[in-house]
Amino acid sequence: MVRSVAILLLLCLGVVASSAQETVYKRVDEYGTVEFSDNEVPGAEEVVIEEPQVIQPAPPLRLPRLRSNSPNPLGDLQYTVQIDQPGNDQVLTDGTGNLSVAISINRQLFPEHRLQVSMDGQVVGETTGFTLSNIDRGTHVLLARVVDAQGSELAVSSPVTFHVRRPVIRPAPARKPN
Repeated sequence: MVRSVAILLLLCLGVVASSAQETVYKRVDEYGTVEFSDNEVPGAEEVVIEEPQVIQPAPPLRLPRLRSNSPNPLGDLQYTVQIDQPGNDQVLTDGTGNLSVAISINRQLFPEHRLQVSMDGQVVGETTGFTLSNIDRGTHVLLARVVDAQGSELAVSSPVTFHVRRPVIRPAPARKPN
């Protein structure tokens, strides 16, 4: 093990020492093989090694900040809105048709911006948490968006699909008299 480390150390020193040499000689032997050496031998010619060209990287490009047309004092920071509840493809089986909705937004809304939550294209809420009641059976899609005072969309969530199963209660069939 010690011998391996010593050999490795000598090889590293040899590489460092050879790279410190500035004179290299080239010769072609009688078989046409080109040989390079740092020792001058008969028939060798000196190879001139120029300093390597070093290219410095360009300084980072600084672009001006772009401002949006929105009256947003934080400039181009964007909202991120997400529907946390219900989960995508969730099935409601409690029979009441009630659904708790939870929305998260990455930062507080500015006074001129508001949240809109829609189910099947109709606005059903404007807060981050509420309950929908008596939802019809079937498949529905929730979508949350942040809009400005003019109704322009500033951010929109991914749509969440959920399914409502409600039992059907049928009256018992009338008994025939015997």
